[in-house]
Amino acid sequence: MSHAAYEKPREKLQKQGAQSLTSTELLQLIIGSGNAKVSAVKTARKTLRQLQRYGSDVHYETLLGVKGLGVAKCSEIIAAFELASRFPVIRLGSSVKHDEGIIREMMRYSHVAGPSITYFVVDAAYRILDQGVMLYKDSSDKNSFYKTLVISVAKHSAHTLVLVFSLYNTPELALQTIKIAKEVRLLMGVCTSVAPVFYTCEGSKIQRVFEE
Repeated sequence: MSHAAYEKPREKLQKQGAQSLTSTELLQLIIGSGNAKVSAVKTARKTLRQLQRYGSDVHYETLLGVKGLGVAKCSEIIAAFELASRFPVIRLGSSVKHDEGIIREMMRYSHVAGPSITYFVVDAAYRILDQGVMLYKDSSDKNSFYKTLVISVAKHSAHTLVLVFSLYNTPELALQTIKIAKEVRLLMGVCTSVAPVFYTCEGSKIQRVFEE
């Protein structure tokens, strides 16, 4: 069906989904109606030029300089970018918000031999942005592991970090687990604004631990 078959971008969105709209049409939906001096289409095109230049880093003051945009519409555009950063579209990402999701993802590492620490870098909906695993026997190189966590959280503008400790059931490993959790929490507090979440995993049993 052609673009001309729809009178407004709203109708096109309802029929074909948001992904079918052009950037100008998406901006039209945010801008709404124009005014006597400039149409919504022209305002959307001028706004798009600024976005093509600055991307999501566009400043509020820059948008205010676009004829046809007022305080309210500039605020809505900035807010839309912020929401998009908090809830990025992860079409292939699975969720670890609930125990079932964590268990499902842990199955991916069933081939890993021995006690391990699995990490999930997630967005605000707990969809996975990045993940990996470290064996306890490799924990002598903890600094490298911690660096990986910090870089990944920063790179993906993550909402939080989920760490899952598995097969830790010896007194020595239990103490090591507590120490690692404390160090990760401290590190994230210093280097990022993320508050990590910790779980233990024994087979199909998941339990949240080290809650503050």
